[in-house]
Formats: sequence, C-alpha cells, structure tokens
Amino acid sequence: MFEIVVAETLALVQFDIRDLYDDQGNIKNIRDMPRDVARSLSSIEVEELFSGSAEDRQVVGTTKKIKLIDRLKSIEMLGRHTDVQAWKDRLEHTGKITLEELVAGSRADKPDSAD
Repeated sequence: MFEIVVAETLALVQFDIRDLYDDQGNIKNIRDMPRDVARSLSSIEVEELFSGSAEDRQVVGTTKKIKLIDRLKSIEMLGRHTDVQAWKDRLEHTGKITLEELVAGSRADKPDSAD
C-alpha cells in the first residue's frame, strides 16, 4: 500500500503542464491527455461566447478554464507519508528534564528586573 500511495502522489506532482496543449497551443481534449496529466486536473470549465441573438446567434469564441490540483499540498502529503523530517509537526527529544528544572533554567537566563 505504501508504494501505491507514493507512486500516485508522485504522478500527481510530476506531470508536465505542456502535455495539456497540442502542437498549435490549444488545450487538448481530455481524452487525448496523458493519464498523469488528466489525473492532475481538479476541474475544467468551458464557456462559449456568442454574438447576436435568437436565430442570428453564433459562437464567436470559447473560454476554457483549467484548475490543477494543489501540487504543494500533494508534495507536503508525500513528505508526511514518507516521514521527511522537514514536514514534522512536533519536536521530539530524548533527554530527561522535569518541568521544575525547565522553569528554573528559564528564570536563571533572565536578567534581574530590579536593576
């Protein structure tokens, strides 16, 4: 299972955005996109632009909006899953110290405020 999670997450973050486009610079049909690119899409919005009205209405353009997955979030998830130290949320230590010793040490570091 570990290998599957790592492989899937890597595929999501390593795709080449240039694979979204054909040789003329147009966005490819989703069926023509490589699998790793298609899986990295969060959403696609298509809006047709019209001129005229009623029977004279004609399509004059199309707006396509593509939203990609959050790559940084995927990288962070991969780092947490593989126990990368940079992603740790907690600090661990192996020394033994009591709360009293910690408080006494912090008081000793502060200058006397009576000066």
